[in-house]
Amino acid sequence: MTRGKASVRSGYRDISTHLQASEARWPFPSDLPESDVCLSDNVLISEFPKLNSCGSIVHEKGSNQLGGDDQVSIGIDCCGVCARDHQERFRCKKCQGVVYCSVAHQAADRGFHATVCQALQVVECDRQEDDLESELHQFLNGLFPCPLPEYTESIAEYSLEEVFHRFLFEADSCSEWKCLQFLHGTPLGRAFMDHASFPLTLWSQWGMLPKRTDIVVHVIGASRSECQFPALWSLMLPRGETRGLKEIAVFGPDVPKSLHAKAVHGSLKFYRMKYHNAINRLGLQPPHVVFAPAMGATSSYDDWEETFTVMEKFLQPGTVIITTCYSEEEMHRESQILIGKLHWRQLCEPFLNPFASTRIQQNLHIANDIYRSNYIVCAFLKR
Repeated sequence: MTRGKASVRSGYRDISTHLQASEARWPFPSDLPESDVCLSDNVLISEFPKLNSCGSIVHEKGSNQLGGDDQVSIGIDCCGVCARDHQERFRCKKCQGVVYCSVAHQAADRGFHATVCQALQVVECDRQEDDLESELHQFLNGLFPCPLPEYTESIAEYSLEEVFHRFLFEADSCSEWKCLQFLHGTPLGRAFMDHASFPLTLWSQWGMLPKRTDIVVHVIGASRSECQFPALWSLMLPRGETRGLKEIAVFGPDVPKSLHAKAVHGSLKFYRMKYHNAINRLGLQPPHVVFAPAMGATSSYDDWEETFTVMEKFLQPGTVIITTCYSEEEMHRESQILIGKLHWRQLCEPFLNPFASTRIQQNLHIANDIYRSNYIVCAFLKR
C-alpha cells in the first residue's frame, strides 16, 4: 500500500497541465490564474477561503457590504456571511451554519442550499457502509428521478440532478470550474464524490461516446461502490442533442443480490455475475461503450483472462472502452494488456480524472484496495 501511494504521487504532473492540454474536454476560464490550481493528496482542489460546515464561504464581519466592492456573489460559494445582527432571522434552520446578510440573498440561494444542506445532514448516517437502507441512500435515490423533469431559467429551486445536467449539457467553462470547486472544495461535495465518482467519471468522457442517441453502456467489474446508490447512474440517462444513453447495464460479482437482474430507474440494470458469464448466459446486445472503472487488470487477485477472451469475440469494431487506474505507471501496464490481448487502439494519453474519489473504493474480491482508486483515466477503441 505504501509503495502504491508513493507511485501515485510520483506519477502525476501538474494538474493544470493535464486539464488544459484537453481544452475540448475541460476548458478552463481564460482568466483563471494557474496559481489557483494545486494538487494536494491527489485531489483536485482550489485554494479556498475558510468554509462553513455547509461548504459556503465564511466572511468576517463588515466584509459583506452590499453594493460595495466586497459584495458577496450568489452561487455555489454563497452566502455564509457573518451578519451577526441578523443571525436569528436569516440563519439556515436546518444546519444553523449559514447566515444570510439579506432576504434577497436568502431567497436567491434557498434552492441550492436547501438541497445540499439536506444531504449534509444525513451524510453522517451513511458511515456504516453495510447499511444500504440508510437515510443518505434513500435521499440520493430520491434526487434522481428518470426521465429528467423539464425546467426553465426562472425555476425557483434546483435539484442536484439539474445542477449536473446543466453542467454536462449546457455549462460554459466558468460553470464547469465552479462545479469542480463544489465537488472538491466543500464538505458535501467531497461526500457526494465518494458515491458519485464512478458515474461522473464516465459522464466526464461524454465526448468520447459515439454520436448517437441510443448508446448502450456496459459497466464491468463493478464493486460495492458502483452499486451503493443505483440512481446515480441514471444521471447519464437523459438524452442530449447528439448523444444519449438508451441503457446502462452494470456487471460484477459484488452486485447486491437485491439488485440482480432487476431494472432500476427504467433503463438501468444490475447483474451479479462476471462479465464473461453474463455474455454467455444472457444473450446481451453488444454495447457501444464499455466502462471498466479501476478494474485492476494487472492484479494477481483477479483473473481477467477468460473475460478478455470472451470480450474479444463479443464486442464489435468501434466499441469504446474507458478505464481508470490509480497511477500513470499502472495505466501504462494496463494499456499494454488491453492493446496486446484485445488489440484495442489507445485513443488518448492517460490523464488525471477530475472526478476522482477521495476514498478507497472497496472491492470484496480484491485484497489490495489501491486497485480500486480511479485517479487516472484512459480510453481505447476496438479495431
